[in-house]
Amino acid sequence: MIDTAAKVALVHMPFAAVNAPAVGISLLRAALTQRGISCDVHYLNIPFAKRIGQEIYEWIGIWHLFGEWFFTQELYGKDWVKEHSIFEYRDSSFDLIDQPDYFKRVREVREECSDFMEWCLSTVPWSRYEIIGFSLTGEQNIASLALIKRIKSTWPDKVIVIGGPACEDEMGLELHQRFPLVDIACRGEADLVFPELVARWLNGSALDSIPGLILREDNGDSKAVGNNASSITNLDALPFPDYDDYFIQLEECSLDPGEDLILPFEGSRGCWYGEKHHCTFCGLPGREIAFRSKSPARLMEELAYLTERYGVNRLLATDLILDMKYLKTLLPDLAAREMNWSINCEVKSNLTKAQLTLMKQAGFDSIQPGIESLSSNILKLTNKGCTALQNIQVLKWAQELNLEVVWNIITGFPGEDENEYRIMAAMIPSLFHLQPPQAIGAGRSVILYRFSPYHVDPDRWGITNVRAPAYYSTVYPFPEASLRRLANIFKFDYSDGRDPTAYTESLRLEIEKWRQDYCPGGLTSISSGDSLAIYDRRLTAIHKTYELNGYETAVYQFCDEARTIQSIQKYVADLDSEISIRGLTALVDNWVANRIMISENDMYLSLAVPVDDSLDKISQSDIIKRAFFEALLSQQRQAD
Repeated sequence: MIDTAAKVALVHMPFAAVNAPAVGISLLRAALTQRGISCDVHYLNIPFAKRIGQEIYEWIGIWHLFGEWFFTQELYGKDWVKEHSIFEYRDSSFDLIDQPDYFKRVREVREECSDFMEWCLSTVPWSRYEIIGFSLTGEQNIASLALIKRIKSTWPDKVIVIGGPACEDEMGLELHQRFPLVDIACRGEADLVFPELVARWLNGSALDSIPGLILREDNGDSKAVGNNASSITNLDALPFPDYDDYFIQLEECSLDPGEDLILPFEGSRGCWYGEKHHCTFCGLPGREIAFRSKSPARLMEELAYLTERYGVNRLLATDLILDMKYLKTLLPDLAAREMNWSINCEVKSNLTKAQLTLMKQAGFDSIQPGIESLSSNILKLTNKGCTALQNIQVLKWAQELNLEVVWNIITGFPGEDENEYRIMAAMIPSLFHLQPPQAIGAGRSVILYRFSPYHVDPDRWGITNVRAPAYYSTVYPFPEASLRRLANIFKFDYSDGRDPTAYTESLRLEIEKWRQDYCPGGLTSISSGDSLAIYDRRLTAIHKTYELNGYETAVYQFCDEARTIQSIQKYVADLDSEISIRGLTALVDNWVANRIMISENDMYLSLAVPVDDSLDKISQSDIIKRAFFEALLSQQRQAD
């Protein structure tokens, strides 16, 4: 019999985000409850963010391993910081940092970590728990290990379990071997493994037949039970995540994320595209890449439950990619119900306009299409399965539908042609009315993730000298071989000796201009019969207005979706066989020169955003006025 009086604690440490509960541990809490085992989740990241201030907390969490370094002296002692400082390694990880006041504040608040650890030790009733689990996701390793050290020093009989992405494969084994205070590590998806571990421990049963565990032998050595735990195949069988403790503790700390508060949900795991075509830089482990999704009815039931229970309508899908079946099942249901939800999800950029329109109607307000580049040749090189014009057309359609697009430009892919950056830089002035990328890498920004094709077979991709970044030594006092086993990202050199900073600067500068002079509504079109008026209010405008008539209107609107010159020629021939091919080619090339159309590899895409008052419930004249004044403000900013 399971002792239902026994308690389990799950702990979420800094520097996890405070504006959302954690899906993983919330699923584990719910699974334990189903087995009759009580469990508390302690979001200790929340009181720490409250203690040091949300702004500095979020800023620290941005930079890889910076949050880990923050707690090193609490794990290794005060002398550690004197000899090992991450400030000595302000390389590519800190290229964008130019805020000395923040660094001064970081040094100040770091001294508060000791008091925070003592607060954690005295405030949480650790003595009542038999098993204490720590989620190692993102920048949580060192803070978790520092607290484990204190818990074990006071209650050595507590069973400490770690799990999460930082425990995958050899990373979990190395953590377990290097930190003897950890009793058990879970590798892989723990939805079934962890509840079984807890049930057996409370019953006094053996654990050495549970795959995916790393156990501590009597002599202190680590013993792995098989490899990682098997991936979950039936997501419908999982419980709804239990977020109760998060919202209770958020209120107790009087921490208010405001409009940033989001409710995460999980519709799928894996990647249906990656199953067949693993993107070269994607760090999703091969064994977890198999795509699995919840049935539409099950997911709808879960979303309705979560939003009603917690009163939050901003939803974030943790899915790596939208299940395309949902476009025919779940999304029409959402649109019909008019749930007034605001949903964010990751998608591929090769969606059709009709599909994006349906997403907007279903409550999707933000998408992450994984654009990565505006070069078809680079996209092909990285196995992305889309083209530059597909990426640009999704930006245009999103602008028309008032969809936020979250995207970045990645540079420095091994084997890329440096001329592609000159071509991309030349096209940027045509895009100032579309949403710019949130960031662009300076020089070599592509990250070598563990498990990516780049990492699995570096020689194939022209990658050499793979190594753990130097700043790992500011977090872990171990030899290089150990750091490589702990690292999730790596430094590397190019086999051909290239330096991407030598050829990416022109693109970076153009994107800086784009971000500064972004002019939403800056290029619009209004249709009236067979006439089309185009208004260009961008700083890069060649002409302010264009009047198209007859077949010109038809051609421009036909190219709302990227079209080959051959398909345009056929389309025009069906309209009027007397139109010359030479004249047609000259027409579209002139539009490209005037930046109201864009082309790549003999394909053409119209750039003007059609004005349609049914989309945002304001009149066409109001849209034009709004765009006009936005353009004026942009021009004024430029003049200033």
